[in-house]
Amino acid sequence: MWLIVTVVLAVLLSALVALMTLAQFRERDATALLTAILVTVALGLVAELEQGLFRSGNCRMRDLVPDTAGAIFGAAIGRAWRTFPRER
Repeated sequence: MWLIVTVVLAVLLSALVALMTLAQFRERDATALLTAILVTVALGLVAELEQGLFRSGNCRMRDLVPDTAGAIFGAAIGRAWRTFPRER
């Protein structure tokens, strides 16, 4: 049960990071989406490297899987959000 909660939280946090990164772009084209995904995965990689170098946690590269899933999920939400019409 704890593993499921941890994975869900990792996906949601990564989705939030991807959405915040995506919000920095004026246009939400393919370049912005790819950049948001790559920045989010790079942040996860830096966190894993920090855990390995300083022994502050469990350094497992498989933790990048939920980070990547969350990044893709967040980018998809950001792209879909842009397509909805705005109310005036």
